[in-house]
Amino acid sequence: MVCQGCGNKVSSKLLLCPLCGSRDLASAYKKPIEEVSGAVTSDSFSKLTDKKTPPPLKVATEQLQSEKSPDPLAESLKGNTKYSVNSDFKKINIGLLVFLYVISVIGTVGAFVSNQLTVFFESTDQSFDLSIGLFTTVYFLFYVATIVVFCFSLFRAWAVLQESTARIRPKLAVGLLFIPVFNAYWVFQSLWGWSKDYQLFVERQRCTKMPVVNSHVFLAHCVLLPLLALPFVNQVIAYFLVPTTLIIIFQMGTATNYIIDNNLAKPIKGGH
Repeated sequence: MVCQGCGNKVSSKLLLCPLCGSRDLASAYKKPIEEVSGAVTSDSFSKLTDKKTPPPLKVATEQLQSEKSPDPLAESLKGNTKYSVNSDFKKINIGLLVFLYVISVIGTVGAFVSNQLTVFFESTDQSFDLSIGLFTTVYFLFYVATIVVFCFSLFRAWAVLQESTARIRPKLAVGLLFIPVFNAYWVFQSLWGWSKDYQLFVERQRCTKMPVVNSHVFLAHCVLLPLLALPFVNQVIAYFLVPTTLIIIFQMGTATNYIIDNNLAKPIKGGH
């Protein structure tokens, strides 16, 4: 036994402490009541009430958020504020490109017919010549606009394949087409090469719903384009180029827009 007054050890047979006379004797191995029986005393109850326990719904929500798998696209964009899916990639305006190309084809046919009529009738009417010159000028403007819009479209088509399967950069794909003689070779890399790289992109994505691109049409178009320089067969070849060009516009535009709409393209690092 231990005296609670002086702390002296006392025999268990005594009823009071021989040193201080206190009757407050307790066992040395006695534990607090709440530790032995689990009872709640005023002190333990105040300790429990002081702790702020979060509501069950909040705890469950935090656990779900911590267990949620990270978004791959968000992880790829983390720390890269220069590029984003909406700002880095722009869709191809298929309707505008088809409209300009059709007007250019009509203008080409009209300019050819008017030239033949002028030679045939040997017209010397200045008003007729003025109308022909005005028509040719309008046709030339539409032709230039078609080339510009198509170059922008080709640039955007190559941009969505960057950081994935693209063999060349968009700037090179478009810029080298304006080099004489060399462009007869480069058109294969720029157009046919894009169709081949797009097919590799589809294989990596393993998506059966992606638009189909026929690389054989792109190859045929690239073969026919240099033949326009031949003097006798160029007019016949021009008629074959009309359907191949329309197919390329539709397939390239649909495929590029699908990649952008479904966020399948990776942000470009280091510019185009």
